[in-house]
Formats: sequence, structure tokens, C-alpha cells
Amino acid sequence: MIEHPPGKELSSLDRSALSSADIVIYDPPLATLVAQVLPIGRYAEPLFHNGEEQPAVSPRALRFAAEGWRVAQLLEARRGDKQRLHDAVEALIRLQAGDLPLLAIAKRAVDEQRLQDGRLRNLPELIDKFAADDALTLILGPIFAGCATPSYAFAGNGLAG
Repeated sequence: MIEHPPGKELSSLDRSALSSADIVIYDPPLATLVAQVLPIGRYAEPLFHNGEEQPAVSPRALRFAAEGWRVAQLLEARRGDKQRLHDAVEALIRLQAGDLPLLAIAKRAVDEQRLQDGRLRNLPELIDKFAADDALTLILGPIFAGCATPSYAFAGNGLAG
């Protein structure tokens, strides 16, 4: 999960996370950033807002992760609003994911970062160590162990039709 303010340059960490993910789910105001870094062949889709507050980790992102895909979720940073991260912890713990390794990174400038590592269940305490205005990047270990990315076999000779 990557929080990022619109109109600002991505840090090298966030750029790397987005370009190496199999699937990117993003807030629509950040579409131009996704278009700049998404390699050909990768999949991205906007988060659809229906007027309700969106969770920090979308159910769709969790579904892709459960299938074994590397997923990045890019969210518009809302300064001072860390409650949705607290809510994400509760949702992930309900999925039996509370013991996941976690790296929380606060971004103050493009490549100025402050790191805290721990476990997902400790995220509320980690969040409180950062300033309210810090945009965060959270890196979680595999959410569902034992699930491999599905493979698909196909044959073709390179000719269309």
C-alpha cells in the first residue's frame, strides 16, 4: 500500500514497487503516475469509489493477493488521516494475517524516508511513531502462503488469427 499526494514525484522506492507489481490498483487522481511507471504487460485498474470511504487495502487487492499475485495499491495521501490504516489492520487480522512481517516507510521528501519494521498486528503503534503528515508506504509479506500464481499454458506461432 502506497500513499502518495497527487502532483508530486514518486520516490524511487514507490516507483520500484509499482513497476515490479503484477497488479496495480490506484485512486483515479493518481492515474498519470501509474501510466508513467507501469511496464507493458502489467495490469492496472482504478479503485471505484461509490461515495463511501474506501479501505486502505481494497477487497479486490486482497483477492488478487490470495491468488498469489504481487499487488500494489496506490492511494491518494490524505494528510493527518491514519484511521483507514488502523481499519486495514483489523481487516487483515480477520484474515489470519496478523503475524505478517511489515515494513512501514514514512516519506517526507522524494527520497527522504524513515523506516519502522515489525509485524502487521503492531501497525497501530508503528503509525503513531510517524508524523501525522507523513505519506506512508507499507510493505507486507506474503498474505496467503502456499498460493502460487496461476499459470496458463498456450501455444501459438506468433501469427495473428
